[in-house]
Amino acid sequence: MNPAPQAAQFNFLLPQHSRVFKDHFPERPLLPAIGLLYLCDWSVQHWFEADVALSGAQRLKFLHPVAAGQELRIMFSTPLNGRIKFIAQAGDQLHARGTVVVHSSPRMEDPS
Repeated sequence: MNPAPQAAQFNFLLPQHSRVFKDHFPERPLLPAIGLLYLCDWSVQHWFEADVALSGAQRLKFLHPVAAGQELRIMFSTPLNGRIKFIAQAGDQLHARGTVVVHSSPRMEDPS
């Protein structure tokens, strides 16, 4: 795994028509927990600029639902032994926190 900067922050605007909300309470779209983990995975891959992937999560706390239309900010701490603490918030509201576990994920070769 390539070294990463000391910390990182990613911002996401989650419009109501986004597919992350598909069938998750159409009358009041909420971001499913797996959607938040997907955003963490995407963020870590772009942060490291390498082939890494989430291989687990620890001490996850989903404190408040994330509604469509919110701007979600996910902040990551310094990686330590393949573990990265994160918090997710919109405005002053803390929505989730926990630790993601990452590992190197070699690219699959093109079979052609």
